Amino acid sequence: MRLFSLIQYALLILVLTGLPRPVYAFEPLNTDDAGTIGKSVNQIEQYFYVLHNNTPGNPGSVATPGEEFRGLGNAKAFPFTYTHGLSDTTEIAFATTYYATPRGSYSPFSNNIVSFKWRFWGDGQTGLGMAIKPAITLPASTSQQVQGLGLAKTNYELNYILSYYWERIQVHTNISYARNPYNTNYPISGTYSPYQINLV
Repeated sequence: MRLFSLIQYALLILVLTGLPRPVYAFEPLNTDDAGTIGKSVNQIEQYFYVLHNNTPGNPGSVATPGEEFRGLGNAKAFPFTYTHGLSDTTEIAFATTYYATPRGSYSPFSNNIVSFKWRFWGDGQTGLGMAIKPAITLPASTSQQVQGLGLAKTNYELNYILSYYWERIQVHTNISYARNPYNTNYPISGTYSPYQINLV
């Protein structure tokens, strides 16, 4: 009986691994490129990271906007982004981060972001490409801010993207202005230190 269950389980794994079609994947980058995904194309980005932060209120070593952990101690997070191509030169993205740790009496979902990218120069695949990408981070709860999982005010960012595509190499430059206000009535992970404006 047990052997039969193992065989069924092995067959199920074989069938499930054979179902997906091939996809192209990149390692998550801290910069963006000027390319867009194309009209009516959908893209999902999901990965996992572990952070250890010794300075409360400091976003730590992750420079990707919207994925900062300002809490003290360890965090295990699963950032998720869904992107939809509105046209060949524009796309809209919705992102959130699920925190497996730390946990508390607040939602584990934080850093909810809506962004829009417009490529206004180039084709996004060869030669020079330029794009602009505004983003809005929705406010976290005050409980999440106290734990360092987000800021309890609306944040915004404007990113200018310059890319150059060669046959085998791509170079991407991002110039961003990010404004990250927070609710000053509540600490960020136990600290009331003045918060910074990031130039990423």
